[in-house]
Parts: sequence; structure tokens; C-alpha cells
Amino acid sequence: MEMNINFFEILGYLGTAFVLLSFLMSSVVHLRVLNIIGSFISVVYLFPKGAYPTAFMNAALVAINVFHLARMYNNKVSFSILACDIKESAVKFFIESNKADILSFFPDFDKKEANFTKLIYHANEVAGVFAGKKTGDELEIFLDYTSKSYRDFSAGKLLFDTLASEGIKTFSIVKPSDSHIQYLKKMGFVQDGEKYIKHA
Repeated sequence: MEMNINFFEILGYLGTAFVLLSFLMSSVVHLRVLNIIGSFISVVYLFPKGAYPTAFMNAALVAINVFHLARMYNNKVSFSILACDIKESAVKFFIESNKADILSFFPDFDKKEANFTKLIYHANEVAGVFAGKKTGDELEIFLDYTSKSYRDFSAGKLLFDTLASEGIKTFSIVKPSDSHIQYLKKMGFVQDGEKYIKHA
């Protein structure tokens, strides 16, 4: 009996840990997935204890998160990519509004001079900004940032496909932050010393 009590106590703490951990995620998808796991574990823990109101609340959270995940993956989000200048007001405003998050991925981007900038739009909303130094058909990336709301959609793939269609054959980024490396690998970059490189 003592083992069962200990098991359910551990289960309760585990559910709480997953829910709390979900709120630390920068990715909306990761947030919802972890929240689903934590809420489901909490339901399993709370029902045998008769804590029905809290159990029903967690069950509702599971349903809500599943609904939003399904909607995210069933709805195709369309993006537009527009050329611009990094000194334009819209670019500066977007960067300033997301500065803390941007610096966590690109701590040195503002110390470099970009001659190539793109804004990524979803409908009438700026979803991201891309900036770097273009030399011939090569592009060194200084900034490739998408806001949290759109980070798990296909903006990155569309961006690189669009840039390749514009004649850019090689993309590189020097010493990317650890938090950005997983994204780069997903986009097809491979490590070459201190650089990550992608060929169109």
C-alpha cells in the first residue's frame, strides 16, 4: 500500500512539473505538447483522489491544447517575403519589439552591417526578419528570426526556397548560438568548423 501511495505522489509531482515546464518553452507547439502531457498525468492523479473539479479542469486543458494543435497542423499558414532595408521603420520596430528574444538567438547581430534584408509577413502582420551580407551568390546570415507565434510553421523552408530561386547558392552562419543549431540542421545546414553551411 505504501508503494502505491508513493507512486501516486510521484505521479502528481510529475504532472505538475510538465505543466510548469511547458510555460518555459519558446515554441508554441512544445508548450502545448508538454501541457497536454502534464494535464493528462494530473487527471490520472486527481481522479482517484476525488479531486473532481481540478481533474475536470486538467481534462479541459488537454482537450483545448489538442484542439489548437490540430488546427495548427490542419491550417496552412501562408507567408509573403518582401525585400527591404534593415534601416526601415518596420524592420527597426519589429527588431526592437522582439529584442530580448532575438538576442537569445543572435547575441551579436546588431554589431554587423547587413546589406541584404527580408521581412516575412503573414497576412498584414510581420512574422519574422532575415538579414545578412550578400556577396555574389553567397549569403552570410546575421539574423534569421521568426516570432514565437510562427516559429513552428514553414516560414524557414519557404524563405530558403525563395532565396535559392533568387540566385543565392550558398548560405552560411558563423558561430550560431546553441539554441539556433537545431533549426539550422532542420533547414539542411551542415557544420564546417565554426560555420554552418547550406548549399541551395
